[in-house]
Amino acid sequence: EVDINYVSGNVRIDEIWSPPEDTTRSRSVQALQSYVRMEIPLNFGVISNDNFWITVGPVVYFTLYDNKGFDDAVYSLTDVPTIDSDQPVGLRFRLAAYALISERMYLDIKFDSDIGRNFSFENGVYDARFSLQSVTVGLGWFGRSRPN
Repeated sequence: EVDINYVSGNVRIDEIWSPPEDTTRSRSVQALQSYVRMEIPLNFGVISNDNFWITVGPVVYFTLYDNKGFDDAVYSLTDVPTIDSDQPVGLRFRLAAYALISERMYLDIKFDSDIGRNFSFENGVYDARFSLQSVTVGLGWFGRSRPN
């Protein structure tokens, strides 16, 4: 399985530490942060009966697009620091449940959470890694009837 995932949410920065020579234009800013990711789940499944199953495991993702909303929010507060929020490859944890609703169609509910987060300021660079969580509900289908 390979998934294409769009993740977005508002980021609000209430205050930012800046070197004394920097002039702060504002004390609070909010911006939309969004990503498009290609995900490859490495899940392990448990089938409880013919109509319901659960999977759990890591998901490797590759960021295809980042709108840099967080970076823009920080730069609207200060010009001095450099932002490093790039995360081209990462890991998520997924727990999913699937229920068969017809011979070829199933309902899925997934909970995903990014593994690892960081926010530090070293050598004039803000290093930011977000931990995003999401709940997804979807419909899937089998290309042919499932074997008995």
